Amino acid sequence: MRWARTKITDDVEMYAEFLYNRTTSGFQIAPLPFDARSDNTVISADNIYNPFGISFGGQATDPITEELLNPNASYRLEALGNRANKVATWQGQVLGGLRGALLDTGWNWDLSLGYSRLDQDRSYSGYPFKSSFANALGPSFLDGNGTPTCGTPGAPIAGCIPLNIFNLADPGQIGAIKAISAVYRDQYSYSMTQANLALNGPVFTMPAGDVMGAVGVEYRDQRGTFDADFLTISSPPLYKDCLLASDTCSGNQDGSYDVTEVYGEVLVPLMKDAPFARSLNLTVGLRYSDYSTFGSTTNTSFKVDWRPIDDLLVRASYADVFRAPTIIELYQAPTADAATFTDPCVGLTSAQLAANPNYALACQNVTPDSGFAQPNAQIDGLLIGGNVLGGTGLDPEEGEAWTVGFVYEPAAVRGLSLSIDYWDYSIDDIITQIDVNTTANLCVASGAPQYCSLINRFGDGTIRQIREPTVNLGTLDTSGVDFSAAYVLPQFDFGTIRVSLDATYTDKYDSTVPGNPVIKVAGTYDRQYGNIAKWRTSTQLGWKLQDWEAQLYWRYIDSIKLTDPDGAPGIQPDLNIASQSYFDLTAGYTLESTNTKFQIGINNMFDNQPPILYQNNVTNANTDVETYDTIGRYFFGSIVQKF
Repeated sequence: MRWARTKITDDVEMYAEFLYNRTTSGFQIAPLPFDARSDNTVISADNIYNPFGISFGGQATDPITEELLNPNASYRLEALGNRANKVATWQGQVLGGLRGALLDTGWNWDLSLGYSRLDQDRSYSGYPFKSSFANALGPSFLDGNGTPTCGTPGAPIAGCIPLNIFNLADPGQIGAIKAISAVYRDQYSYSMTQANLALNGPVFTMPAGDVMGAVGVEYRDQRGTFDADFLTISSPPLYKDCLLASDTCSGNQDGSYDVTEVYGEVLVPLMKDAPFARSLNLTVGLRYSDYSTFGSTTNTSFKVDWRPIDDLLVRASYADVFRAPTIIELYQAPTADAATFTDPCVGLTSAQLAANPNYALACQNVTPDSGFAQPNAQIDGLLIGGNVLGGTGLDPEEGEAWTVGFVYEPAAVRGLSLSIDYWDYSIDDIITQIDVNTTANLCVASGAPQYCSLINRFGDGTIRQIREPTVNLGTLDTSGVDFSAAYVLPQFDFGTIRVSLDATYTDKYDSTVPGNPVIKVAGTYDRQYGNIAKWRTSTQLGWKLQDWEAQLYWRYIDSIKLTDPDGAPGIQPDLNIASQSYFDLTAGYTLESTNTKFQIGINNMFDNQPPILYQNNVTNANTDVETYDTIGRYFFGSIVQKF
């Protein structure tokens, strides 16, 4: 990062900031799971390696019964090797402006312009060409030299080697399947242009002090573009038919919106140096926003801070909550995933259907009393943005937020600070990517087409695809308490010791979707809402002596419950997941002459392994990778040079 400033006149200063960052990363995941039905690929009965005399896979149906003609076949293509990804990311930001005093009014002004941009170039490997793969699994024969050849004797397919899908471990087959694999790339870019004018200063004087004001206007233009590889370009609504395996299929997406905002804030000192009111201040804020996509909105905020005595600060606030959806939430390109799904239609009976006709909407093509079973716990999902596929788009989140609390810093115990704050949020039209299980459950409960229409089944009732759009999903009501304590001990010959604790207790986290029962998430892991442990704490013990320092951290996550942990039909007992603790240790030395800091450390020093949450709850990982450490104990070192 580079930063510069210079005086133009005594009252006007020019400044500029520049930030640039480039990172590279990547990952590997298991070999591609091939599903002959989902990929609409037929393993021909006339393939020389097919010993069963029947064809497998494909989506062709009997014209009379509409049943699928061929049984399915699915394989993990280990011979193709792991799927791999490489990502190169460039980030840059430029900000410049002028600022200074507004004549002799006591006010200051700041005018700035900025531009930021993120570009990603991503490449993927481990996927076969769909047409070449289909040819290699289609009819084949032995030519006059006894060489396996794709096609039929009268119509051989040049350059094609038949595949033995039933024995891909054969060394000859490994070469054949890798010969038809491909690497594809896509590019993503996001940019924001912004302009800001801000003014602040005294408005008038009251007995308790100056009334301070701040006003401003902001403009932001945000744009996002996703360019898919021609190999992966597909068509709506399913995005499953492209030149590579259906897992790669996507489409180009781009979107933008701009917003103009005008805001004002005023701080009013109501009392000062009065009995039981060393100070009493009121802050009122107002922000008007005009979005090109959502129209206009006006939001307010109120804050009160009261210091009855020098040692105690009491504070409270109210604010309108408003959050517009991001470019990604609006325009995310279609992306396939292998979602873990608990099908409510497994074992569907006529009695269930009679008791709740909505099962007919969620379970299309499933025959009641047939012992229907979903053949795979993982199904084809499709992640899409809220404005993709001609949907109605997304509304902003709106609601209310209340807080009240205090800060206590007793003069009798120098270095001690304690704070407690109660918070309560109620937010409508929560923006979230809807999970496949939530979709199915809401369809069964309500029969609403916005959920039921996302489920697409084959003629035999098995899942073809469930779309996972970003949606406005009901109301969230949450409340809890934040605790904080810090104490800097008196100076010792061996250095300074500091102890701190930050804790959050979540008392309530209730989700309400109209027409459905309230979902109480606090203290549980929920696939839609994540890990809402009731207690989370972070404790730090720090030491510093001149240029040396060290810190010991303790991270604590409370126990949680998994409801219906195995996803089997019927209600299963809750599964308790124990609390988790992680200890991290760092030590550092700062060389003041060059402003260089050297640091080493150990994270998760006792090698605590993550708890198992099982496939029904977390796809592939079997644990909550957003909450728990998955690497185990690891060491690190760093050198930071400041200029």
